[in-house]
Order: sequence, then structure tokens, then C-alpha cells
Amino acid sequence: MIRLRSYYAPEHYSLIEHWLKFRGLDPAMAEDLAKTGFVAFKDNLAIAAGFLRMCEGSLAMIDGLVSNPYAPGVARHHALDEIIDELIFCARERGVKRILAYSVDNGTINRAQDHGFMSLPQVLLGLELGE
Repeated sequence: MIRLRSYYAPEHYSLIEHWLKFRGLDPAMAEDLAKTGFVAFKDNLAIAAGFLRMCEGSLAMIDGLVSNPYAPGVARHHALDEIIDELIFCARERGVKRILAYSVDNGTINRAQDHGFMSLPQVLLGLELGE
């Protein structure tokens, strides 16, 4: 059984940092995660995490989905589904009318589509401002 915990515990931050680093991503990304998020556990093993970034108006983004690379694949799959369901529930509770998400990972894109997301024709753009 998958259990979800809010993200605010300090040990969650270090776990997520480690998972990002293992996956070749910048562990500093963990510093910019949204305040609303969950870490999924199975038998006291942290399996995955995900976050809801609130934007202005009635818009939010699902952000920072990451899983424990050492956890079994089936557990990661179920944990990410549970997290996405909970983030969608949180968004509805907050009056969000539209959730956006982005990814280059085909598995994540397929999972999002399974949860009702659809691909949009827009192009995601970014600008690094540095420090």
C-alpha cells in the first residue's frame, strides 16, 4: 500500500536531491520545488515525489515528479499515479481550472495522458537569468 506524506520534512529534501543527482539532473533543482507536494512511501521506503506549483489566476502546474531509482518499477509506477491523483485533488480543492505539465520523458507523457492530460501545440520557452 502506498502512503503519501506532505513534502515539508527536511529528510524529504535530501532524498529528492539524491534522486535528481542519480538521474543526471541538477540536485539544486530541489531548492526550487513548490511548497505543495507529496512523497510516496511503501513499507517506509520513499518511492517518489511530486509537486503542485500554484500560478496566478486559476492555473497550476504539476512539477518536479521524480522517483527513487532504487525502488521497484511497479512501486514507482503506483506511487507516481497516487501522487498525480492527489495533486489533481489538491488543485480542484483550491479552485484551479487548468493544470499544465511538461516533460521530455515518454513514460511521464504517457502517464499524464492516462490521467486526462492532452498534448498541446504550444512550445515551451525558457530564459535563464542567472544570479
